[in-house]
Amino acid sequence: MELVMPINYEVLEQEQMMYLDGGLYINDSTVQGIAFAIGAMGYMSIASIARIIKIKSTIFSLKLAAFSKTLAIFGAAYVAANIGNIAPAFASALVRRKGLDIGIDW
Repeated sequence: MELVMPINYEVLEQEQMMYLDGGLYINDSTVQGIAFAIGAMGYMSIASIARIIKIKSTIFSLKLAAFSKTLAIFGAAYVAANIGNIAPAFASALVRRKGLDIGIDW
């Protein structure tokens, strides 16, 4: 059986694959929805928003543990390790009513 690639594929060298960056963009309406869901408001301080994010992410991780303990551990660890970056970016996006660009480096 032969591997058939799509017509528009690109060949990447191994070195190129090692330096790929990823991420996602969360638009403003989703940021506002998340803020509403966790109880964060645009007038709150970054420290207050960080506390809310920590508490809500811990609760979410506990609920997620019912389905996948590994996923819950990774999610909680990611938030704990990056709360210093997440809270200011989220608060800024909330106040400016702009989307949130989350980059993930490998």
